[in-house]
Amino acid sequence: MKKLKYIPILAAAFVILSCNNDDYLTYGVDSRIQFGPAPKYLYSTSYQSVDTLKAYTFVYENASVVQDTVFFDIYTMGRVSDQDRPFKLKQVQVEGVDNCVAGVHYKAFDDPTVIKHYVIKAGDTHESIPIVFLRDASLKQKIYTLKIEVEANEYFGLGETATLWRKVNVADRLIKPNSWTTSVETYYLGKYSYVKHSWMVAQTGFRWDDEFLAPIVASYAEISYWKAKFKELLAKYNSNPNNPNVPLTDENGVLVSF
Repeated sequence: MKKLKYIPILAAAFVILSCNNDDYLTYGVDSRIQFGPAPKYLYSTSYQSVDTLKAYTFVYENASVVQDTVFFDIYTMGRVSDQDRPFKLKQVQVEGVDNCVAGVHYKAFDDPTVIKHYVIKAGDTHESIPIVFLRDASLKQKIYTLKIEVEANEYFGLGETATLWRKVNVADRLIKPNSWTTSVETYYLGKYSYVKHSWMVAQTGFRWDDEFLAPIVASYAEISYWKAKFKELLAKYNSNPNNPNVPLTDENGVLVSF
């Protein structure tokens, strides 16, 4: 994994941006640790929680791909050490969802192949940390959730409460992209469904995952184009009686629309 190096002032800037009125932090501990946005968003207050939730699916990958990695950014506050400093992660159970199981859906955080990466290198204040997901057969049937938190240890206290956790929804089937927001649903793509998503992929040959969708929804011209294009494609699809499921209806019995 390629390493990024940052001068100590970067961590100080992050404290200013993230702390808000988090006056309940006590700065008696030399160093603290917390999650944050990618470095390019570090100075933008509107992006501080951009990576709080991620969605990942194996569905687009070849059958030979049995594991893959999701990355999060983590930062330190306080003094910069001249020694490597390990940090600790733990899983937190989420009510009302199917929680990932260590060793089944992801590599446990104490697995030797991953724990070696959970270290802030000497002189650094930032690390891009890997969460390794495993392609278990159960991911074809359900979406599983992994919520992670940083833990205090002999090297680090905890940072701001709101930045101590991250969450990933993982599956081996199509999964709703995080970029398919309420606004996108209301004005452009309509209500999300598995059938609609599958149809969009089949019609265009594109993945329509977060990597593909995020830059589209950021551009009014592009998202407007695709809204019009899907209306055109849907009308053409529904006018052909030889197509299956005409008019196109989703898994909940609702007519697909844009």
